[in-house]
Amino acid sequence: MVIMRRKLSVVGRGTAGCLAIIEYANNFALDEIEWIYDPDIPTASVGEGTTHLIPEFLTINMGMTHADAATFNSTFKTGIRKTGWNGVGDYRHSFAVGSCGMHFSAIDFQKHVFNKFKENSSVKILEKNVDIDSIDSDYIMVCSGSKPDKDESYTAEYIPVNAAYVKGYEWEHPYITETLCIASAHGWVFVIPLQNRCSFGYIYNKDITTYSEMSSDFDKVINRYKDIFKLKSQIAEQSIAFSNYLRKENFTDRIVYNGNASFFLEPLEATSTAIANQINTQALTLWNHTDILTAEDCNNNYLSTLTEIEAMICLHYFAGSKYDTEFWKFATSIAEENIRKNLSTHNDFSEIVVNSCLGNYTDPSVYFYRDVGTWNIGSYIQNIYGLGIRDRILEIAEEGGWHV
Repeated sequence: MVIMRRKLSVVGRGTAGCLAIIEYANNFALDEIEWIYDPDIPTASVGEGTTHLIPEFLTINMGMTHADAATFNSTFKTGIRKTGWNGVGDYRHSFAVGSCGMHFSAIDFQKHVFNKFKENSSVKILEKNVDIDSIDSDYIMVCSGSKPDKDESYTAEYIPVNAAYVKGYEWEHPYITETLCIASAHGWVFVIPLQNRCSFGYIYNKDITTYSEMSSDFDKVINRYKDIFKLKSQIAEQSIAFSNYLRKENFTDRIVYNGNASFFLEPLEATSTAIANQINTQALTLWNHTDILTAEDCNNNYLSTLTEIEAMICLHYFAGSKYDTEFWKFATSIAEENIRKNLSTHNDFSEIVVNSCLGNYTDPSVYFYRDVGTWNIGSYIQNIYGLGIRDRILEIAEEGGWHV
């Protein structure tokens, strides 16, 4: 009798690879799991923010305690403060009471997870640069960070930013429990509070705005917070160019992609870790042969989710900001194009947006069986009213055939 053995390989040790190892070591009945990574590839050093799903996942699957979270400099994330956008100009996208996301240092998080598993006999760790085609496993989760080739990916064409400049400053302790998203002259600035430092990042379009224009405006934003947060010495600085994309075929019966090998969308709503977890979970269902999902189903779900996130991000640029600059003219123009395209259909995004505007969120007959673009109905309501876009959305919806 031939005994069938099942083996899985996770390639890459970044945040997506760490989440994959946690998922499969705890929830996948396998004979062998190997974690392959290239020690010569540096890990990302930017602070990250999450939705509430990640702390819940880490607690359930790693038994994460507050002491554990402190090892990767994490802080509670109770919401997102948005300043300088059109609408009310300053509002808080609050998470539900008792449901927090988290901010954390990516490098410290990755070290924490790696240290947990390097002594775990159920996971074999291999340090090497590997060709995916040479791996003999039954299942492969590719989290190597390598962007897919142009012919293997779609461009998220409605995202108006493609560069970031990040600075980190020491501080005595966290002064806020929320991410700040500050609309600025040439884009927007994130502020992420960690235990030992505060990360500032200017997100902009390098094809529209020069480095000197961005840098000058960035300094003005940071200077507004230096005294408020009692910032100390600068300890990090990094320039990052990026593109926004998603893979055309992310799932096959054997190989699935995650992290930057799968997608990248700008960090305005900190959706990347939630999507990475969703990809891991769908792959688990696919590979367990439960007949719930096929690879085609997974690819359709993946494409829908990422295009919904793109549309959700576009709501912010559709609102615009208090700045009348070349960047904002470009950003609001393509965002409106995206919103009009969505509202001309009856997809899930248009359903939840229009019904949020109409106040139909208490009607059990309304079509809200899931989060859309990682937002629930409460998040849409907060942001639609905070950004002051309700009336404009309903006008466009009516033009698109909605009875409003």
